Amino acid sequence: MRGVRAILRQWRSSVCAALALCVACGGRSALRGRDLEATSGGSAPLAAVGGTLTTGAGGSAPSSLGGTSTSSGGTAGSGGNAGRAGQGGSAPVVLSAPDPQRTPPLFCSLDHWCGSNANFVAIWGSSATDIWVIANQTGDLAGSQQTNSIERSALLHWDGLRWGATQFDDTRALRAIWGSSKHDVYVVGANSTLLHYDGNSWSPVPLMLGASIDFTSVHGTSAKDVWVVGLGRAALHYDGSAWFTLTPPTMDVFRSVWSSADDVWVLGDASLNHFDRKAWSTVPRPAAGLQSAVLGHAPHEAWIGGPAGIIERWNAMGQIGGTSVDAQTGTANFRNLWGQADSNAWAVGEKGLIAHWGNSDWTIAPHLTDSNLNAAWGEGKSTWFVGDNGTFLEFDGQDWFASPLAAHELKRLWGSSANDVWAAGSEFMHWNGDHWQSVARPDGGDVFALWGSSATDVWAAGSNGLMLHWNGFTWELHESPTSGDIKGIWGSSNSNVWAVDSNGNFLHYDGIAWWISAAQNFGPLVSVWGRNASDVIAITASSRIRYDGVTWSLLPHHISESPTYKLAFGGGGAFVWLGGNVGWGAYKAGGARPELGRWDGSTMTDNLEPTMAPMPISLNYASVEAGWADKGDDVWIALPPVMHWDGAQWSYSPNGGMSPVAYLWGTSSDLWALTSNGQIINKSR
Repeated sequence: MRGVRAILRQWRSSVCAALALCVACGGRSALRGRDLEATSGGSAPLAAVGGTLTTGAGGSAPSSLGGTSTSSGGTAGSGGNAGRAGQGGSAPVVLSAPDPQRTPPLFCSLDHWCGSNANFVAIWGSSATDIWVIANQTGDLAGSQQTNSIERSALLHWDGLRWGATQFDDTRALRAIWGSSKHDVYVVGANSTLLHYDGNSWSPVPLMLGASIDFTSVHGTSAKDVWVVGLGRAALHYDGSAWFTLTPPTMDVFRSVWSSADDVWVLGDASLNHFDRKAWSTVPRPAAGLQSAVLGHAPHEAWIGGPAGIIERWNAMGQIGGTSVDAQTGTANFRNLWGQADSNAWAVGEKGLIAHWGNSDWTIAPHLTDSNLNAAWGEGKSTWFVGDNGTFLEFDGQDWFASPLAAHELKRLWGSSANDVWAAGSEFMHWNGDHWQSVARPDGGDVFALWGSSATDVWAAGSNGLMLHWNGFTWELHESPTSGDIKGIWGSSNSNVWAVDSNGNFLHYDGIAWWISAAQNFGPLVSVWGRNASDVIAITASSRIRYDGVTWSLLPHHISESPTYKLAFGGGGAFVWLGGNVGWGAYKAGGARPELGRWDGSTMTDNLEPTMAPMPISLNYASVEAGWADKGDDVWIALPPVMHWDGAQWSYSPNGGMSPVAYLWGTSSDLWALTSNGQIINKSR
């Protein structure tokens, strides 16, 4: 998977340059005091949808995830009214459009993990300083009701200064958003969800439907002409005074609606329905069941995003043409369309598929992500695109820009300080205290291990003996003595570094060169960490091995169990922690529970793992997959749900989002995590 690579492409030209994927904070916090500002101003019953609006605001986004910095701001959902700047009102407030590199959509979890760890499914705005994004599978947001379910939606709002978030106290999924102005916005979703925003607060639209309906799409031409469609042949129309149920002439599952002064198009799984403002007509559609959308084109004509990269052209009589534009992803299907005029339309779809309609034809856009794209919206020359795994892109009419917080090929984290953090995999990214930036590397192999002694001495090791070194200016390929996959690396100084590989080799660096230590082979090694130069612990899947400054030798096995070890980790220097799992017995084959041990220099203490955890964590299917520790009373592990030991008890740290945590690293002020799809999330310690 390419991820959102560090590339800046000038579309329709031969010029290509490096894209610095950065997210500058401009100050201490992207969302401080703004994590979940309720747009309602208070609790409000949702009679139509059965819940309440979240009103609390809690937590703050760490500086490390960017955004803009103002000490105060307007109310979320104010439609661009930003409030006073943080200088007592003396400085003018300058509103701007969101920049994917510096101000991507952010939200914070209940425990204030902040990032873009969600699927962005829809986007709409009244202007570049009033943009709404629907985020699904966010988990519980800071200040919201705790449900311990990732199956929650949130509305993220850009007001020209920062992103705010609104979440409803239930787990319903939101699907689509549209408005006629910043004071007239509609959101639809599952379980008959139809909400209206009047510029100040969200409120439910009372409907008398008789049964719950999953709404899928909303569109209109004005505040007095709004259309909503959904599953089960659902079609509703608002004329400015009341909502009416309509009956298109087909039994179908409706996926998309688009309207103009002359046409209303309703796309179903097996039909395309047209309303000419006088009567309905319908034609069958062969691509049954394909998730897609419809967009009006010329009078009484429409485009449909089709299968395998095809844009279909239809009228009320049937399909009248089609254009194949998918030159890169082969079988990718289009999911959505959006357009400002007949001369400017966009189609987005699976595997990062984007196509643009100019005056006469559809052309393929640069491939910037492997994540599915779900929607687009724009103003003037700029168009923004949202998709799965936090994907947020912009085309400004000439260049493409991408969020660094979306999915990347990242597997490991390490940092020397709060202003020097590396994330590495098949690509490298660096945080300098102000922004994330993509950094060139000389080899394309995967990185499985990352460690450094300082900001100017960092090692990255990985597949087939890959060994890279950062000298403060550039990454250099270093000669490696092994062809095995290097799984772990740790050192006590820049001239005493150990690495272990899948062939069972202990590799040592003495400040000049790497060489294979003449140690006994204990089998494939998976990780290494140490307390000091004379106290280093390495592990295989089943053994614990110690280096005492002279030789490597086996430590005693667990006294009563047979754990499978996955990692050794530390952070503060006093302890080495060993994490993994213990498989169930034959009577419960296939499961596991976590295992955590601690080495203090003389004694290995086992069974320190959590024995109780709240839902949704099941310790019967858990393993310590990642860990970081500052000292004995500040230990973080991922099962993959994140747990924290404070010296007295374990507690659950909800990190939000739909992708589990796969790696952890901490600094004096921040805790960092990589999700399994390479997204970066972060919290203040």
